Amino acid sequence: MLLEARRVLRPGGMLLLSTPNRTLTNPGKTLDDRPFNRYHLREWTAEEFQEMVRAVFGQVELYVQSPFSTRYARWLNRLGRVWPALGVRTHQATKVLLTLLKRFPSCDVQPPKADTVGEVSLAVAFRTAT
Repeated sequence: MLLEARRVLRPGGMLLLSTPNRTLTNPGKTLDDRPFNRYHLREWTAEEFQEMVRAVFGQVELYVQSPFSTRYARWLNRLGRVWPALGVRTHQATKVLLTLLKRFPSCDVQPPKADTVGEVSLAVAFRTAT
């Protein structure tokens, strides 16, 4: 799909892509595991996503939405490795609680920050003139 997107983009064109970050949405699962969301075939970590897009488009900018602390993400992944469904449900319950408390992380698109993991990764890829 990325190769076809690069082919049809005119030079200087921009492609916007996003994926749920598996670190939070499917804690403890690998890239080869089927995501908990039955409508998704695959979900990537931010690092995997950026590497995949950069392999096709040299120039890529990564952004995130809804950043959570890396400490929370590490804990969630430990839980998910032991019991994947509990890791997913725990994160969902955390989001509901944070929403009720009006403390949910910003859904604004923003550059990644140190010590945070975005729930959604967004890549902006540019087709070079060549």
